Amino acid sequence: MLRLPKRVRCRVIAAHVGKYPVNLKCRVFNVSCSGPGCWRLNPEGRRAKENKQLLARIDEVFLESSRTYGSPRVYMELKRRVTAMKTPYWRASSTR
Repeated sequence: MLRLPKRVRCRVIAAHVGKYPVNLKCRVFNVSCSGPGCWRLNPEGRRAKENKQLLARIDEVFLESSRTYGSPRVYMELKRRVTAMKTPYWRASSTR
């Protein structure tokens, strides 16, 4: 199996998606996980998920502003919301 061309090994890996982790199969078949075709088989990474969540929050702020906020105001609003989320509950209720 290891003597087969890399593109054939990638097809074998693609044919067995779900049975074993892609990175394990790539290691067994001596194929780079970032090689052509193999990278598409990996599930969405942490960074990509975080980027999708951030984009959803940006869209939310933009739509709440009736599409009038530009990037500086969207940024400031997101920063304000994150700061408000990090505020401990006992500080949020105190009057200073």
